[in-house]
Amino acid sequence: QLLQRRPRDSLFAVPRDFLADGFNLVYLSSIIEEIGGADNDASFSLYKAALRLILTSTEEDLQNMVIPSLVQLAAEKLYSLVHARYIISPHGLNTAHQLLTYDSEVF
Repeated sequence: QLLQRRPRDSLFAVPRDFLADGFNLVYLSSIIEEIGGADNDASFSLYKAALRLILTSTEEDLQNMVIPSLVQLAAEKLYSLVHARYIISPHGLNTAHQLLTYDSEVF
């Protein structure tokens, strides 16, 4: 759903199970928490808020949420980092191959 809110770019949809797998998210929390800088409150996890936003299941849920710009930025960065890991995985490479071979309108 996060991809639908962004302008069309070169990111493929990452499967939800890949996004929810903790192994694929290793070491990304510290990168995302740096976005908040010194202002980041210890009781507020920017990483968890960004991940929750990415995993929000429906467009209706997203429309009903008030999303702070910092969380939106963190979610976009987190999705980009996970996408980079996905696209070099065997499943991601297969998906890219299929899309580029059979769908000439992707790019």
